[in-house]
Amino acid sequence: MRKIGLGLGGIILVMVLAYWMVANGATDAKYLPSFSLESMAGSNMNETVLQDGGVITFFRSTCGYCLLEYPMWKKIRQKYPNIKMVMVLHKQSLSKIKPFFNVHGNPFNHVLADDENQLWDALDATYTPETFVYDKSGTLVGHFGYIRDDGKALDNTLKSLT
Repeated sequence: MRKIGLGLGGIILVMVLAYWMVANGATDAKYLPSFSLESMAGSNMNETVLQDGGVITFFRSTCGYCLLEYPMWKKIRQKYPNIKMVMVLHKQSLSKIKPFFNVHGNPFNHVLADDENQLWDALDATYTPETFVYDKSGTLVGHFGYIRDDGKALDNTLKSLT
């Protein structure tokens, strides 16, 4: 009787495929998870803030890519004034972001602190900046890392929400 096994080549193939799936978002949450996070306004906010769809972006003012991407958010706000945009701070407190906003302005509807990585973990976020776009049903319709080219890919996704 002949044994059937993966062999070393098969094992490596499975490992590469698993890595590719994680790196390309194949394991991302497909729906907006429940959360409750402190907002810069002082109240707790939950997932209902995006009941009509919108954007969640993870940000840290000491992240170089976040800073490069930030001017794009002002343009997005001007082009899509009715789309909810939520900034979630990763490894940064609400008090530390206020001086940044004093200098650079704040195009976001809400700024939330994810001090215990509640939303970060629920969305399987892996780096900053990282952006998730949800439609009115709470379904993930876009997932982006650092957004280049003035946000053309994000812009195409946001058009589907309007």
